[in-house]
Amino acid sequence: MEADIPYSSSPGVNNAIAKLATEYTNILLTGERAAAYTLITDALSNQVSIRDIYLNVFKPGLYEVGRMWQSGLITVAHEHFFTAATQFMMSEMYPQIHKNVKKNGGTAVAACVAGELHEVGLRMCADLLELAGWRTWYLGANMPAMSIIEITREKKAQLLILSMCLRSTARN
Repeated sequence: MEADIPYSSSPGVNNAIAKLATEYTNILLTGERAAAYTLITDALSNQVSIRDIYLNVFKPGLYEVGRMWQSGLITVAHEHFFTAATQFMMSEMYPQIHKNVKKNGGTAVAACVAGELHEVGLRMCADLLELAGWRTWYLGANMPAMSIIEITREKKAQLLILSMCLRSTARN
């Protein structure tokens, strides 16, 4: 089973990054997490930016895997493996991301609403904000509303990012 990345998420994405996105997706769909990790670390070593990896490799790969799952081409186990492997790679990059946070930068709170378990997109947003200098309070999945409100007030956040799936489009 091979992915077909039909687009790039940013105008002007070069062919090398588009090829990297397809290769990353196809490698992970075969279950080769270590090979996918090597592919990403090599790309970083070759001066591909974290932002480009997030927006032009991970994002289209996640979209494609979601499409494949929704079409019945892969199982939910395949989709979860792909997502977990991508989250692992994001975690590995985090020390490089955090270096950009500015002491006087803006503050953002990022959370999934109660009952929402899909957090990878939210994490990507929080990490990209940190790359831009923001201090983020990434709370993750399934956060009670009052807890979100309390931490947003406590941290005097200028930005609140909420993630939720539209139940009308979700497939069980």
